[in-house]
Amino acid sequence: MTDTYTLKSNELEVSQIVGLRIRQSMGETTVKDLADFTGWSEAEAAAFLDGSAPIPLAFLAGACIILNISADWLLTGSGTRQGVTR
Repeated sequence: MTDTYTLKSNELEVSQIVGLRIRQSMGETTVKDLADFTGWSEAEAAAFLDGSAPIPLAFLAGACIILNISADWLLTGSGTRQGVTR
């Protein structure tokens, strides 16, 4: 029971850190661009990025694709920021 509670209490902090990494990587990409690409509303995308809502995996995957960033870096801060080039 304690592990479940700890995970939920840390969920927002993780979302804030990941949201910050996404924002650092956005460059010219707007929140609307990211929202349109990932299929979420602009308001939902903004909430994910400011850490006020947990970030869904589908949003993370879309952010990695549109911003060309590594999922490893996005989630852990380790490794290189740039994703795989095609």
